[in-house]
Amino acid sequence: MVGLAVREFQCALCQKQFTLLSGDLMFPGPNICDECLGEVWGLEGEELARVVAECLAGEERIPVNSIVQHIRWHKEQWRSADEVVRDRERERRAQG
Repeated sequence: MVGLAVREFQCALCQKQFTLLSGDLMFPGPNICDECLGEVWGLEGEELARVVAECLAGEERIPVNSIVQHIRWHKEQWRSADEVVRDRERERRAQG
């Protein structure tokens, strides 16, 4: 049985700790905090890749392209970063 809980993650861009609702069997991937997601939301193409690469500052624990694809996925699923943050907050409160 998979358990859902609010768990702590490290932001792939700023390396700060933050919480997300996650299942026991979730595969690790790039996780982006609410603040950073809001900052990169309006960026596209090469500009987005450049900003992600600058955040990693040569310390590519996760490939730039993987993080860029993750951000694009968020943009396909939600209309705005604010909507993502609202959904995350609702999940945190429901599990809290």
